[in-house]
Amino acid sequence: MSDFLPLAQALSMGLKGIQMYTAAHPRSQDALRAAQAALAAWLQESNQLQLVVGAGKAFVNGQPVDVQGPHMANLIKTIGDRHVSGFVFERGVTPRDIQAFLEILLLKPQRLEEVGGVQTLLDQQGVAAIRVSQVQYREVREGDPGTAEGSEGRAPSVMSAPPAPRRPESGPVAGLGAGDSGGWAVPGSSGEQRAFGPPEQLINLVKQALLRTLPPPPVRDKLTGIGSSILETFEPADLSGLSAMGQTLGLTDKMPSAAQMGVLRQVLMDLPSERQLSILAGIGSLPEKPQGLALGIKALAPEILSVAVSTLLSLNTSWEDLQQPLLTILGPLPERSALLKSLSTHLRGMNFDAAPAEVLQRRIEWEALSPEAKLVKVLDEGALFRLSLEQRLALLRELLDGKRTEAMVRCLERVLEALQSDNPALRTQAAQTLAGMALWSTDPGLPLEVENQLDQGLRSHFGWEPDPLVHRHTAEGLERLLAAPLERGQLILILEEIQELQNHAAMLNEAHPWRTEALGQLKASLQQPEALDKALACLFRFDKEQSIIATASYFEFIGGPMVRHLIQALGKEPDRGRRGRLMDALRTFGPLSLQHLRESLASPIPWFLARNLLTLLSEVGDAGALTEVLPLLRAKEVRVRRASVRAAWKLGGPAAEPHLLAMLKEADPETQLEIIFGLGQMRSETAVPTLLDLLQERRTPEAIRLKTLETLAFIQSSRCVQPLMDLIRKKGFFSGSETPAIRMGAARALAAIFPAGRQALQQVAEAEPKGEMREAFLGLLR
Repeated sequence: MSDFLPLAQALSMGLKGIQMYTAAHPRSQDALRAAQAALAAWLQESNQLQLVVGAGKAFVNGQPVDVQGPHMANLIKTIGDRHVSGFVFERGVTPRDIQAFLEILLLKPQRLEEVGGVQTLLDQQGVAAIRVSQVQYREVREGDPGTAEGSEGRAPSVMSAPPAPRRPESGPVAGLGAGDSGGWAVPGSSGEQRAFGPPEQLINLVKQALLRTLPPPPVRDKLTGIGSSILETFEPADLSGLSAMGQTLGLTDKMPSAAQMGVLRQVLMDLPSERQLSILAGIGSLPEKPQGLALGIKALAPEILSVAVSTLLSLNTSWEDLQQPLLTILGPLPERSALLKSLSTHLRGMNFDAAPAEVLQRRIEWEALSPEAKLVKVLDEGALFRLSLEQRLALLRELLDGKRTEAMVRCLERVLEALQSDNPALRTQAAQTLAGMALWSTDPGLPLEVENQLDQGLRSHFGWEPDPLVHRHTAEGLERLLAAPLERGQLILILEEIQELQNHAAMLNEAHPWRTEALGQLKASLQQPEALDKALACLFRFDKEQSIIATASYFEFIGGPMVRHLIQALGKEPDRGRRGRLMDALRTFGPLSLQHLRESLASPIPWFLARNLLTLLSEVGDAGALTEVLPLLRAKEVRVRRASVRAAWKLGGPAAEPHLLAMLKEADPETQLEIIFGLGQMRSETAVPTLLDLLQERRTPEAIRLKTLETLAFIQSSRCVQPLMDLIRKKGFFSGSETPAIRMGAARALAAIFPAGRQALQQVAEAEPKGEMREAFLGLLR
């Protein structure tokens, strides 16, 4: 059958690719796709392809094929070495099915036997379209025993299937046992015998009855198996409905017979490993009748547990994932020690590390003790550091939750003593324990005497520990413990403790630079958003003055992250009073906040935040910040424009004049007032012509003209004298009079210009008719 050769070649190339590279390698993937394509083409004409090997020969769907080519020979040898007669491929097989199939074939024969065989692994990996063939061919020679009559005419070397098992001859069969090689019978409910066909029929009946009681199997990847999902899907089986299954097996209240145990064993061993563990966890739910069912399953429990665990380990399930299912199984069983001992022996025999099973046994024994017995072992027998870290912390948490502070302090003293040990391994255990305790500093909170001892011990150890690996746990504990004073708003205390740690680090920096790095990490932890929120809350714990005193030094220590956090809070805070405190806090940073203010202004922010940041920037910035201010001069929101004008002249001085003058005439009245005021504060000579034009424009609102006159008084330019005199003299009906307010404003501006302005005002006053205005002019001169 030459059509099989391309498929054999593709399968053989896939085996080599996975063996030499990995399944993910392009060559391996090409071979897998080629094999799937060849197989799909074959199965278009037939529902299945059956490959059977034996004695160096191969048959495809019952027909012999040539095994001389290297690819065919390699494939046949690989299958034969795995002690299987062949495989059946059915429609629907995928490249992933083929990959899983080839990866199983690459396992050593001994390993395949240990994990339950090829079919077991195919089932566990969810491969349904490939299964082990049950057909076997054997060589029949003329004159061999078992050769049928009339076989003399056969060729001397032919492969033939063995005869099918025969049903038992008529006649009663007592109990459950083999009637002959092909039949089984069990007693019925009324004593009559119920006969079954081959033993597989009974096994299948029992298996189906058992499966109906189990939770649904986990959804698992065809390639990765169940290892990653056992912890997520594990739950004890409810076995209370298995009475009927026990009756099917013919069980009584006595120990099952050898034949019954054989059927029960095969049924349980054929299940996937996670279901075996589920059954063991549900032993307590077995029905009372027949008692033989519980007796049989309990008798098989050591073997089932050992095989299930070793199979899962072979599929890369971690002990961490197995731990909780095993605790669920073993916890209620009085014979748990014997089960774990059997498991350890089995694992060592299969070259697995049995230490985790032994650790689990010690854990179960420890957890069975009462709290008082645990304290005796820890305090009187020195067993504290024979426990695992998890057990130590569980004991300390039990004392904390039970408000047994005195006992907790005594245990803590033992840990702190170990922290001074010359043994690095013991110091590591102690530092890990303290770091674990520090997690409770805020939730649920530690008694004050415990927190103080813990804090003192960690700070002292931070300063002298010479091993960076041990020191890492101490630094982690301190980082967690600082959350408590931060929660209480004790910012000054945190600063004092960090200063102490900095002093230690400075003395040993050359020898231990990692200590300084740990201190930097400690500071970085205080710069995380959650820690910044807690520090920010301290602004509102006290009155305004006290809040600044309590937070200023700490905020400065945190630096840039605190500035950014304050800016973010300022943009979200709806309360005006709280916004004021946030502004005051930002002012305490002075120039240190400048970069962050500029960055924020350059990004899209709400108008009210922009206004507040412009105010702050004008107080702490310099001319370099003008770059971020100028674009905001033409902002849509008038309040932002006004704030940007104020910031521009304060920061830029003369450099801002051209920008302000360019927008003066077109600006809205409120912004004009800000610009005119700013020009006056700068005493801008350059602005005088523009201001005079604005002043002489009769359509300019009077408020703007009055502000312009005030500004000219500040500038005191002699170029203003004649225009101001002309403005004052406009009082007649035909020449267009000015209001008394404008005339008086012009007079004040003249009075400020010395001496030319005052001389001009003297002339104006003398020419003014007697009355209130003349007296006002003369009053300005006096």
